[in-house]
Amino acid sequence: MTHDQRQQVYRKAIDQYGEALQLTVAIEEMAECQKELCKFIRGNGNTDNLAEEVADVLIMMEQVMYIFGIDDAVNRETNRKVERLENRITKHKRECTPPVAPDFLCELEEEYA
Repeated sequence: MTHDQRQQVYRKAIDQYGEALQLTVAIEEMAECQKELCKFIRGNGNTDNLAEEVADVLIMMEQVMYIFGIDDAVNRETNRKVERLENRITKHKRECTPPVAPDFLCELEEEYA
């Protein structure tokens, strides 16, 4: 589905359900995604469930961007923040050794690498 096709679907959803409800659903979807991530930290996560929740969040965030007309601003901020992250990684690599992660995170990293 193209960006324009998704935008048309979002417009229909907003027209049918209203902006306030769609914003509420966005908050609910973020909470469900958070719950799935917590399951991974506890050691019983499921990648299929996580993928579903991440997709729900992305869909709802696109609707939030549509509602507020902030597509371009979000794209600019995303690029700026990824560049900032890259700079921090480069700076951190030069300045110190990486911190030691708790064992359960190392195990997760190995399992899903």
